[in-house]
Amino acid sequence: MEMNTLYTISSSFVGGYVAGYLLRKAFSLFLSILGFFLLILIGLEETGIITINWEQLANAILNLLSRFEQFINFLISLGIPFTLGFVLGFNTPSQHFKHTFILRKQKYWLREGRD
Repeated sequence: MEMNTLYTISSSFVGGYVAGYLLRKAFSLFLSILGFFLLILIGLEETGIITINWEQLANAILNLLSRFEQFINFLISLGIPFTLGFVLGFNTPSQHFKHTFILRKQKYWLREGRD
């Protein structure tokens, strides 16, 4: 395999991984803010301060989700290494490295206690 091809594949994979991980974090933050905003709206509607057109709100959310789906389809069209990296980055557990370190530390302490 030529070095230039290997560089292109690996950089595409790493770019996809980073994009997937960052998109997951951004999407999580966005959903948290949206949920908080909806809770405030529901609270204001229950107290009678505002009235909400639920049909229009549902259409706006569906429109937002369809744009997200178009974005995901665009990312998939970028190629197999990028897509594979994106999927792995999007599915990477956020606390994976922290737990690995803690398990290694506990294993060290267990060994030290036996001696």
